[in-house]
Amino acid sequence: MRTIVPGAYSVTKEWTRPPHVHFKVARRGYRELVTQMYFHGEPLNGIDKLLLDVPEADRAQLIAVLGAADAAGVRAGRFNLVMAKV
Repeated sequence: MRTIVPGAYSVTKEWTRPPHVHFKVARRGYRELVTQMYFHGEPLNGIDKLLLDVPEADRAQLIAVLGAADAAGVRAGRFNLVMAKV
């Protein structure tokens, strides 16, 4: 998948969502997966209400680490999606 790092956005006066990408994946024989991918090093991650609801031990699974930019300025990372069989 290719995407851009999206911008942050305000939900309320007190809550600004960090950049993130939503995923909704479905396949017959598996449970539907709905999740979000956050970006490593984003300061707003530390105060995001939804990310903080995830147990601390599991949060790293939701945060993509992007490598250094290549000659074209493109940064790549890995974000694994794991679906459970029904």
